[in-house]
Amino acid sequence: MSSRARFLAISFLAIAVSGAAIADGGFGTGAGRLLVSPDGKVLFVQSTTSGSGATRTTTETLVALGTSGAVAWTWTSPAAIHGIAFTTGIAAVAVGGDPIRHTSAPPSQIVGLDLSTGAAAWTLTADGDVQGLEAASNGVLAVVVKEVARTSTTPASVTRTLELITPAGVVAWTYPLD
Repeated sequence: MSSRARFLAISFLAIAVSGAAIADGGFGTGAGRLLVSPDGKVLFVQSTTSGSGATRTTTETLVALGTSGAVAWTWTSPAAIHGIAFTTGIAAVAVGGDPIRHTSAPPSQIVGLDLSTGAAAWTLTADGDVQGLEAASNGVLAVVVKEVARTSTTPASVTRTLELITPAGVVAWTYPLD
């Protein structure tokens, strides 16, 4: 098979699997997206649902296809995946929390996966819900939304911050967006 035919076959497979993930819930803000890592791997989320009714559970697995079209690695997320961005040798994956309601139960986390193996290199617990991740030249930018406690006389409000996460999984700085 020529390299062009192999590329088209891989692209079709990835789109078909990604389409299945969309039909079954996909992943948060990145639903249906195919992501190409700096080292050429194609990443997508595969959702599997088991059970029914109140006992229905969905498991999300991040799949990385190598340039030959073979599965390079997979990583099963501990919670719903809400975003993915790349930094030096790392895929930063936002998981957990509740990006719709801005409440965290369980709290959002950003997990740094080694791009060559898929192994977790680090885990960072966010102080709120991770609403988005974007690649930056010196790490990954995360928008974190936190609900400010409501009282009987004041409605709930949220604060938003922009955080730079280094390739080592450390918050380098935080900037208030509100």
